[in-house]
Amino acid sequence: SAVTHLISNGYRRIGAFTGPPGCLNFVNRYKGYLAALRDAGIKADPSIVFPETIIRDKGYRNAKKALEAGCDAIWSSGAYSALGAVQYLKERGIRIPEDFGITGTSNESFTSLISPSLTSTDQHPVEMGRLAAEAMLRLLENRTEGEHITVPTDLLIRESSSRN
Repeated sequence: SAVTHLISNGYRRIGAFTGPPGCLNFVNRYKGYLAALRDAGIKADPSIVFPETIIRDKGYRNAKKALEAGCDAIWSSGAYSALGAVQYLKERGIRIPEDFGITGTSNESFTSLISPSLTSTDQHPVEMGRLAAEAMLRLLENRTEGEHITVPTDLLIRESSSRN
């Protein structure tokens, strides 16, 4: 929904900061990015996908590359890399969200405190942990052979992505 939100705000060349390719959470987030582009009729461009960009320093460096590649927004699979992108863009006088949009994932505590505040996907980690613990107990008590649990997410729309 973060990429769809960017698209609905007029962004069209949306770069992606992805996580480790072996981590299912990050792989699924990237699949969501691709699906949102496809649903909007936007062709995915592998040249604006920046793998393993989940820390601030890489976000900072790859924001420069995204800008040079003509991106007008970044969807980040993490919050810290999005923070690095915000820092880079602000240092260059790029207006967020007027000229460039950014969304992050995980709703870290700083995302509502920075300026502009960062649009983020809240994954509800406390609820996720509670459900995982309950599932582990069921497994240990032989009440299940394993199960798939999905925790719904919420998009927290803030200043970094809202042109309207």
